Amino acid sequence: IYQFGTSSEVGKTMEIHTHGNAGILARDVSLENADDVTVSWDWQVDTLPSEVTEEIADTHDYLSVAVLFDNGQDISYVWSSGLEEGTVFRCPLPDWADKETHVVIRSDPSEIGKWLSEERNLKADYARSIGGEMPSAITQVWLISNSFFQGGVGKARVANISIGSDKRREKVL
Repeated sequence: IYQFGTSSEVGKTMEIHTHGNAGILARDVSLENADDVTVSWDWQVDTLPSEVTEEIADTHDYLSVAVLFDNGQDISYVWSSGLEEGTVFRCPLPDWADKETHVVIRSDPSEIGKWLSEERNLKADYARSIGGEMPSAITQVWLISNSFFQGGVGKARVANISIGSDKRREKVL
């Protein structure tokens, strides 16, 4: 379930609640994949949908903000319940394994329930986590929630999603 809400700390939010299901909210964007392009957001994760690591198909329940490139590849920035920050892994699901890469950017359980701000340089993350020929553009920003495999509950709020550079920035949420 995705629904709009508000928070006194960050303003307008998208509230995410997953329980035994999965969903992707996609927002089209059109940006050159330049050296200075970043995606940024604030989030408060209250409950992770998995209590174990998410890198195998049977336990691949997670919450993320993701970016899709014009070559069909995407980077999904996840909060992991057991993998170390900086861990990179390809999606373990057969239909996604050749196109989705997960980057663990949070894993500290003491940060659950706190509003945190993120900013990621897309070209640098692509080079480091996927490699190969660099895509020329960014086409979508996604919110992903998945608790289909273990049937757990995931709850989070996301706010202030934007993508771009100092020259041109698009507000996504």
